[in-house]
Parts: sequence; structure tokens; C-alpha cells
Amino acid sequence: MTKKFQFKGIVIYQKLIKASDPTLVLFKLKLIKHPLNPIDLINQEFTALIARKALTFMYEVMVGDQILIYGHFNNKKQFITEKYLIEKRVPRSYEKVIQQLPNQKKL
Repeated sequence: MTKKFQFKGIVIYQKLIKASDPTLVLFKLKLIKHPLNPIDLINQEFTALIARKALTFMYEVMVGDQILIYGHFNNKKQFITEKYLIEKRVPRSYEKVIQQLPNQKKL
């Protein structure tokens, strides 16, 4: 059984690197000061991959979002994300537009 790790940070980069099966997304986190993160890695860039629900990750997570990731390191010493949690989201442009729309009458 592989050892599992958790990290918390702000997404600073994301890229679809393989669109076929399995879809792979590469993303970088800037680790923030948090008890989950090792002290020597705070404010450092941390590169990770996600394969499970990668397209959903690309849809939900944007640069600037604060997320928590959980996963393991593979044989090539790449961090493979198994689960993620979005803690703080950057306001989306469409959300601003929706807020400006007038309220609709209920039928």
C-alpha cells in the first residue's frame, strides 16, 4: 500500500496533457501556510497530475482557486491526485452576469 499525502494551495497553472483514455491534467499549486503542508515547502510550486475525473477537474477548478488535494507519489515521483476539494473559488465571470439579471416571476 502506498503512503498517502495531503497538500493545500492555490492553483497557479493547469493544462490538459493527454486527451485520450485516460485523460490527464497537469496542474501546479503554490502551497500556502497550513498544518497539512511541510514547512520547507510553503510558498513553493508543487506539480501534480490528475487522471480520475480530470475533465471535471478542468471544468470546476480555475487558476486562483484554493484547493486541497489528496493522493500519492508514483514510481516516477509524480504526485497523483486521487481526490480534491475546492475551498475558495475565484468569482467566475458568468456568476457576475447571473447576479445582474432581474428576478424571474414564479409560475
